[in-house]
Amino acid sequence: RNSHPAVVMRKRALDRERSRTRVNIGQASSEWRELKEKEGLTLEGFPSLCVHVKCFPQEFA
Repeated sequence: RNSHPAVVMRKRALDRERSRTRVNIGQASSEWRELKEKEGLTLEGFPSLCVHVKCFPQEFA
């Protein structure tokens, strides 16, 4: 493990940057994971799945 101050500062900066784009879906995460696997989606396909679920909820009931 590299604990050089510059490495630690860089990691913290990257963590802060990443946290700005994260979305917490809470308890629904296991349902989303199952649905993602069922539909065979990658992370890039996830936004379109969200729209699909919103527009056609009967398909996911």
